[in-house]
Amino acid sequence: MSVSKLESLPNEILVDIFEKYLNGVDIIKAFDFQLNRRFDALVAQCERLRFDFVRCHKDDFHFCIGLFPAYIDKIEELALSEQNTPGQIHAFLSFYPSFATFKRLRKLYFHVNVEAVQPALAYNALRSLSNTALDTLSIKIIKIQDLYRSDNAIVEIFSMKTLKKLTIACDGYKMNWNVLNGGSSNIEYLTIRNISCQSQDLTYIFRCASGLKYLDIDLSFDTLFRNYQSESSSKHPLTRMSMLHTAIFNIYGNDQTTHSQLEPYFQCMPSLHRLEIKLYGRLSDFSVWETLLQTSLPSLAYFTLEMTTVYLTDSNMSSILESIQSPF
Repeated sequence: MSVSKLESLPNEILVDIFEKYLNGVDIIKAFDFQLNRRFDALVAQCERLRFDFVRCHKDDFHFCIGLFPAYIDKIEELALSEQNTPGQIHAFLSFYPSFATFKRLRKLYFHVNVEAVQPALAYNALRSLSNTALDTLSIKIIKIQDLYRSDNAIVEIFSMKTLKKLTIACDGYKMNWNVLNGGSSNIEYLTIRNISCQSQDLTYIFRCASGLKYLDIDLSFDTLFRNYQSESSSKHPLTRMSMLHTAIFNIYGNDQTTHSQLEPYFQCMPSLHRLEIKLYGRLSDFSVWETLLQTSLPSLAYFTLEMTTVYLTDSNMSSILESIQSPF
């Protein structure tokens, strides 16, 4: 669309385009303070803007940050990342150390390498999230250094009353999930990646976020934890997840009792409609999975089971193929 055609559009349509379809970075670069009074006035009329700084050029980033005070009360969506843009998070937090400054912020994508930022800046920014009204949050943290402060920050994030969608990845971080015990969360859509999580940790997640509708989680299974899991389950009765309709389990480890360890959790999911299991280990007899799903998930309508080819050999290939030849 040429400039002349763009300028011919009514003000209402232009404001709608700015608010719903354009990145704030592009708006500032192309229109604002470019000696066009009409567009300056239209940008000023906007009530909601989104700024996506992922892969943003350094000069454009600093140009926008310099003008941020004029937009800070309009920003509803914000994306920050150090992937291919080293130094972006440190520069941003140096200007805005607390996300609580952004009163209208509802969606945030935050990808930070703690080694590239002053740790105090990173952890204070995470803690400040509890003072926002976010409904959607995606966090990726690399090189966590202070486990205690990280645990506390995650607990506070789970406790945010407005938060409905949370995606969190922490680069192999060993979370102490029992810190959620006694907490209460309104999260409905939860994705957990690259964080150490045993099957018994689902107990704490379910108790804290009993209103979950969607769960996508990495689980580690190891025979060394089996006795501990049984003891943990007996001490903490499982929460009935009546709202959960979709579950995706990415399972790591070679414990052949994986299906039996998941059984009590499946029995707490009466409304589960869709289940996806991805196995990064050896597959036990498929028939035991078939029996488990038929007896524990009465509402299940869609099921997929994937596995890696690492453990497939000529000797076990035929037996595995034979076990999945079922009308189920």
